[in-house]
Amino acid sequence: TTPVNLAPSWAYAGVTSGNRQITLNWTSASKTSTTGTYTLYWSKTPGVTKKTGFKISNVKSPYIHTGLSNGTSYYYVLTETVAGIEGAESLEVATAPKGMVPQAPAGITISPLNNAILLTIDRTGVAATTKYNL
Repeated sequence: TTPVNLAPSWAYAGVTSGNRQITLNWTSASKTSTTGTYTLYWSKTPGVTKKTGFKISNVKSPYIHTGLSNGTSYYYVLTETVAGIEGAESLEVATAPKGMVPQAPAGITISPLNNAILLTIDRTGVAATTKYNL
């Protein structure tokens, strides 16, 4: 999570990378605003604004943005709308989704043979497509 100090109307925003997704968390500094709605604007280029970003309306914290490309940076700003008036954009936050790191194989057994060794890996619970390098 990357906490960021935002514009005066924002108290906190953070982003966390996952596999093909990004989770955004935020709180508003406007304690009187319990009826506001939030809009997220995003882009693959820095400098995202309400005018240049892709709009996702009525988001709630935490919001999980899915279907993204691992290793590609995504940039976000938030706005809060109260009584039909959309407020200022937050400062921009950014991160890139990261692929899942495969787990190390478990249940390895090594047995001596004549002029060789037998290496056995217990594949219980492992996808049939999982491959290992030796």
